[in-house]
Amino acid sequence: MAGSRVVIVLKGDRHVNDEFVLEQHTAKAKLKKIFHTIEATSILKTKLDQDTAERIADEISSILNTETSNFRELDLLTQLLGDRPFWAPQKKQISFYNEARGISLLQGVSSEKIDTTARILKTLAPFALEINNSHFKNKDIAPLSQLSSLKAVQLGSNNLSIEFALSTFKYCRWISIAANGISSLDLSLAHPPLSSLLAQKNNIRDINIESNANFTLKRLSLYRNKIEELPWPKTQERIETINIGANPIKRLPEQLANAKNLRFIGLARTHIKTLPEWIFHLPLLKEIDISHIEDALPSSQIKKALKNGIKLTKKPA
Repeated sequence: MAGSRVVIVLKGDRHVNDEFVLEQHTAKAKLKKIFHTIEATSILKTKLDQDTAERIADEISSILNTETSNFRELDLLTQLLGDRPFWAPQKKQISFYNEARGISLLQGVSSEKIDTTARILKTLAPFALEINNSHFKNKDIAPLSQLSSLKAVQLGSNNLSIEFALSTFKYCRWISIAANGISSLDLSLAHPPLSSLLAQKNNIRDINIESNANFTLKRLSLYRNKIEELPWPKTQERIETINIGANPIKRLPEQLANAKNLRFIGLARTHIKTLPEWIFHLPLLKEIDISHIEDALPSSQIKKALKNGIKLTKKPA
């Protein structure tokens, strides 16, 4: 079977608790043992029934479209980590989060295995890397940050500093560092490619965005932090979406009045009681999330926003 690609699909029995092939299932353990000598073996997590046929067909199509040259690297990673990471060949996206086990395949592995993983990934050359829930500290992740192919990285639920992430993932345009216990946001070490930063669910109070920064933010999420004031330099006027919801902030920075590309502003669960007049004159603004503060805002402003064609997201009825 040299050069073959083996895709295994198990049949479902329509029980809710039997829709997926989990790690603890005896069948999966037996199949892995039977096919362990064959490269490019995929055991689909979703079982086949009337409702999943189309989804499984898409998964198989994605596998068959994988470049043959990728299989060696994926097989090496499987042998190294005990399970195959998720690889989306068309997007060149790799994820080490194992949904069935609820943990990262990289959690608790030795520094030697991290180094080996980084060397394999260098050959695989992913554009996007997900290493959420790995319990990484700065020193653990250093080898993975040197991948020059990376354009996006997800670092959620680790123990990383924002300064380290911004300075080491210097090739990334898109960085997500949610839920890392970060208390301050210093963007002075960010590199020019950075345009999207997601830092929600941290403990951020202080923010430093220098006026002479050599990057241009287009997307920023600071949802669910502890921000009371948002200093915003006039030079960052190309921002398109900003979410400062679930913060004890009382007002928007006046400098955002110059952000003519703004399309979305998230203000849910803030302490804002009135919208600035300039918000109604942003030419591209399409949506404001005012959930859980809609009752605090003047009804005249809500009517004005709706009249201007701005969608207002409110709390569920």
